[in-house]
Amino acid sequence: MPARARVGSVPGFALAVDDDRASGSKVDSRLLPKADAGAGQLVVACRSRHRASVTWRPCQVGSCLEAARQASARVSGRDTARMSKENVDLVREHIGDVDLARVLRDDEAWAARLSEVEPHFKDDFEFVVLVPGEPVTGKGFDEFRVRFLDWIEPWETYQPNIEQIIDLGDRVVVLGRDHGRIKGADHTIEGPKGLVLYHFDAGRVTRVEYYFDRDQGLRAVGVDT
Repeated sequence: MPARARVGSVPGFALAVDDDRASGSKVDSRLLPKADAGAGQLVVACRSRHRASVTWRPCQVGSCLEAARQASARVSGRDTARMSKENVDLVREHIGDVDLARVLRDDEAWAARLSEVEPHFKDDFEFVVLVPGEPVTGKGFDEFRVRFLDWIEPWETYQPNIEQIIDLGDRVVVLGRDHGRIKGADHTIEGPKGLVLYHFDAGRVTRVEYYFDRDQGLRAVGVDT
């Protein structure tokens, strides 16, 4: 997850970081310029172990604040776009090209899959499956597996299929039409046109909503396709 911009405040000086990957680092205040100092430079290390220099120059307080606001807006815009793309990439990875029925039933396959996606989800993330009647709900991957094992019981194989991904920043919409083979059958069938909505907070999934009625999902999301 990319670091958020953190703009410091030093009266009489404009600060600039030469690489936004270091923007989440906290600079020791003892290293910052004093009120009567001239221009200067120091090196800081950010959380990703990348090193970058911080420069400062004397200026009027008003222009310092304006420079800080402009720098914050530039970095924030880059962070938002980068995080949004990372959210989309994570959704692709979570859905993946897998046989969901096999992954859910096989302990080793489930453990391997969990190791890949679990770090990107909040421990108590919520999920809700909007089906006719009472929705299926739960929290966390333990409940997720139990609920979906029950739902997928009639299927021998089940393959999620992504048709389109809509990037809404802190929400990602997936339009899909899954397919699989019912136990005892010799051919695959397609499921209904569905929709999955992922909610993100600080780069991690907090809630997933599954709609088997795509129109219902689109109305809930407020997106036209």
